[in-house]
Amino acid sequence: GRRRRRCAAPPGEVMLTTAAAMRECEQDLRAFFIKASSSTLPEAPQEQLMDRQDLHGFFADLQLVEPVRHKKAKDALDLRYDEALALQADQTKIDSGLLFWSFKALLNNIVGDMRLGWGSLVRRTIQKAGGAC
Repeated sequence: GRRRRRCAAPPGEVMLTTAAAMRECEQDLRAFFIKASSSTLPEAPQEQLMDRQDLHGFFADLQLVEPVRHKKAKDALDLRYDEALALQADQTKIDSGLLFWSFKALLNNIVGDMRLGWGSLVRRTIQKAGGAC
């Protein structure tokens, strides 16, 4: 069978380190979201909204590194956008674009559609950044 590797650090320390890394990555993701989003909520201008065109723009660079996946991604992006927007509209009545939390849900789903596992994505990110997000 497969041998499990154990962390050298105690579980509490690993959880704290993981939580800090996730917060740091979420801040970066929020910055990317804000930059890619073209509109805001009229009643709360600090809340960015990402429309379908913004979403496709967010993923446009994928064409440079993964042209085959990019070509297949368009339909999946549209489907996941519609799903996330419908869920968001049911909860908030906001249907003019995705809020950040809906965008995160979309990302969680699209990664599987594009056969990019979170594990491999995290490993690549850590390797490229020299150990940090």
